[in-house]
Amino acid sequence: MFDIIIKSEEMKLIKMIGITGMIAGSLLTSCQSSSNRVQNKEDKLLNEKEDVVEAKQDLNQAIQDSVRQFKLDAQTKISQNKQEIADFREKIADAKQSTKARYEDKIADLERKNKDLQKRLDDFTDDNSDKWASFKREFNHDMDELGNSVQDLTENNVD
Repeated sequence: MFDIIIKSEEMKLIKMIGITGMIAGSLLTSCQSSSNRVQNKEDKLLNEKEDVVEAKQDLNQAIQDSVRQFKLDAQTKISQNKQEIADFREKIADAKQSTKARYEDKIADLERKNKDLQKRLDDFTDDNSDKWASFKREFNHDMDELGNSVQDLTENNVD
């Protein structure tokens, strides 16, 4: 019976030594020198800086693509307005002189606004996202107003 108690004590001691060894081993392998930790943090910071640069490049490319597509769409709308105004001018060419006179100022004003929009579109070159968003919002507002004015004019019945 005494042998069993000794063996039990030896087993506890062996288990304790094994557990202590595993803990010490894991602590030793997980410990790094301070220079390794600094180097790892520098590497991580460098990678994050590269990610930021890449994200900025992606954002700039997205803005440029957005500007390009917006300009194409706006150019189409400006051309449509120009065509609708020209069609209306032809429509009233055979109308009475009083009808022509009534619409001449309106037509001239719409043509001027359409040309102004074209100039603003051509002159915009800044790809800054804040300026782009502001320009796009204002331009769309003005383009919608002009489109509504052209539509109102051309839908009126001509005598």
